[in-house]
Amino acid sequence: KKNLQINNIKIAFKDTILDGKGIIKIEGNKTNILTDFYIDYIDISKFYPSETFKVKERSINANKKEKKIKKIKLEEKKRNIFEISKNIILNSSLSAKKIIYKDIELHNTEINLSKKKDIIITMKAENFFKSKVSSKFIINKNMQYNVYFYFKNLELASLNKFYNINLIRGNLNIETNLEGKLDKSEKFYYTATGSSSLLGNEIIINNINLIAFKKNIKKLNSLNQIKEAKKTLLVGDTNIGALKIKLLHKNEIINLPLTKLKSEDEIFSISGEYNMKTNNIELKTDYDNDNSLLSLFSINTKGKLSDPKTKLSFNDSAVKTMLIKIAEKEIKKKIKKKLEKNFDNIIENLLD
Repeated sequence: KKNLQINNIKIAFKDTILDGKGIIKIEGNKTNILTDFYIDYIDISKFYPSETFKVKERSINANKKEKKIKKIKLEEKKRNIFEISKNIILNSSLSAKKIIYKDIELHNTEINLSKKKDIIITMKAENFFKSKVSSKFIINKNMQYNVYFYFKNLELASLNKFYNINLIRGNLNIETNLEGKLDKSEKFYYTATGSSSLLGNEIIINNINLIAFKKNIKKLNSLNQIKEAKKTLLVGDTNIGALKIKLLHKNEIINLPLTKLKSEDEIFSISGEYNMKTNNIELKTDYDNDNSLLSLFSINTKGKLSDPKTKLSFNDSAVKTMLIKIAEKEIKKKIKKKLEKNFDNIIENLLD
């Protein structure tokens, strides 16, 4: 049995200083490693290779020496991390006051990595797009994983700015549970299945005004007026307020099952999907009420997440038929009202 205690570990790289301590215990063929590290500040962006380095590296890959190294590394990758570290028991923690990556700035981050039977990685942090975030990632020896994320009060305005999108704003609580099997050729979330629950408040759909469009459609007298009504759909926003939806994950597809949303007193049905690989979104929105004319219109949003296009779809013949029926109904109401008035006048004259 051997013990090695290391205090006052200090590692400096670029402008980052890592402080820590550790204990290594060796019992037979087992090695138990316990470490604690602290970083005041780290900018992860600085540790990514520059374009100049990447070009040089690609050039080196062409020679025989690099091909040989690449082959050795490929053989090593065939062994998973459990085979490489089968005699190691690990428990390591990292505290960071501030972690920066591009425009993302995390505060008071706590990360723990442990490995015994399974590998377990947990993280807690503040200020992830203004939210508090916690996560847990578990991997077993068969490289199957379970992952849990929770974001509290995520600010969509900050998220939109980072990803250059402008679909929706407000604040969300997001709870995600996923499972899958790690594949070296794919990012882990492309192999995942599971679900996400979203609870939102002060939610506003940008650049789609469903309420104004509804008011103009109800005033329609002819198909020629639809063009003008469509303009109101794309001017202004729709205030949803509170939001509760569930998303389904399957590989690279995030699916939104048919879900009802409410704005003012109007109820809408929305469904669709997002493809993480292609970054394409496809949504369909319908009015969910007793108005037969409104039910003939669908709002379709498709395209890249950063610049989706919204189009109005409807069947000309069906809308025209409905407008004729509405017009006939109005005419009958007017005739009935006029006949009732004339009848009342006749009765009054007879009584006189």
